[in-house]
Amino acid sequence: MGAVANDQRIELIVDSLAFQKRVKMIYDCADLNWLGLTPFDLIGGFCEADQQLLLSFCAENPHFHIVSCDGERRYNRFLPDFRIYYLAAGERNPYLVCNPWVNPLRPIIDEDVFGKWCCEPHEVNRRRKG
Repeated sequence: MGAVANDQRIELIVDSLAFQKRVKMIYDCADLNWLGLTPFDLIGGFCEADQQLLLSFCAENPHFHIVSCDGERRYNRFLPDFRIYYLAAGERNPYLVCNPWVNPLRPIIDEDVFGKWCCEPHEVNRRRKG
């Protein structure tokens, strides 16, 4: 978890698991179809053309809100002219941002993966000498 202070706002940046747990994005197409919405992909994403549809749906159903996605980060609020939008039914904090690269274990995981990757040629080379 991290935080960023901009001129306009302060954002709380969390990893993907924490974001999903708090925001509860709806990925299931069957659930979205039951609500009368048709996403453009198999994981519940809506495109720019669906902005007005989502805004009117959320106005009629205040339990839901829109999550904007720019391809990598997800913002827990509606931002116009973004590539992908999702519907969510959880926490509505507009300053909550998902950045998948913010994972406290990521440096350890990367170090382990790169360590194994670098050691493998060394082990192969050692076996050839013996």
